[in-house]
Amino acid sequence: MNEIELSRFESIGNNCEFAFFLRQNQIEIGSLFRWTLIHNFTSIVNLLSANFDSLYLYENLQPTYRNMIRDKHYNIDFHTEMFSEQKEGQWEWCYDETKNYEIYLKEKEKISYLVDKFKKSMQDFQKIFVMKQNERPTLGAAYELSQLMKKHGNASVLCVEETTVPQQCGKVYALTDNLYLGFVDHFAPYDKADHVSLFWNEIVENTLHLIDEN
Repeated sequence: MNEIELSRFESIGNNCEFAFFLRQNQIEIGSLFRWTLIHNFTSIVNLLSANFDSLYLYENLQPTYRNMIRDKHYNIDFHTEMFSEQKEGQWEWCYDETKNYEIYLKEKEKISYLVDKFKKSMQDFQKIFVMKQNERPTLGAAYELSQLMKKHGNASVLCVEETTVPQQCGKVYALTDNLYLGFVDHFAPYDKADHVSLFWNEIVENTLHLIDEN
């Protein structure tokens, strides 16, 4: 695969596993969900349905880890420089509100830029959005997302799930004209998201073959 082919793929969660796969292939294109944690794909369905309204509002943000922050409105975690520390089992801000808000304004500007970029990607018939979630089937949400994509353009959705059947690993199937289902032998653990399966390469190649032959 070349850089142009790989650049067609963009992660929409649920964690940064696919982002690490792209990094291992020297693809460092920034995107809205590349490094986020999506707890439930209903959040993405709701976000797209609302046209990204009220995403990353200051009053909806709470610390969840040293360098992670949660948008409570959509239940999505983002990386942040509004650092926090754990005190008596609770995450609390390291900085005062003035410093936090200063950082927030810069991050909000970046989020807004990436939202605009994501909206343009949805209009691109060559774009392929990738979704996976450890230990939870995502095909139902993938179908909803693929239907939402049709309202904005002609981008495709690739849903990847784990399989215990060796012959299925790396296989990809076209379910609709813009929804594809692929199978991997295992997902990387959340605490080692860069330990990606070698079957991702085969999944990507087979997806491109299916899409481009239609």
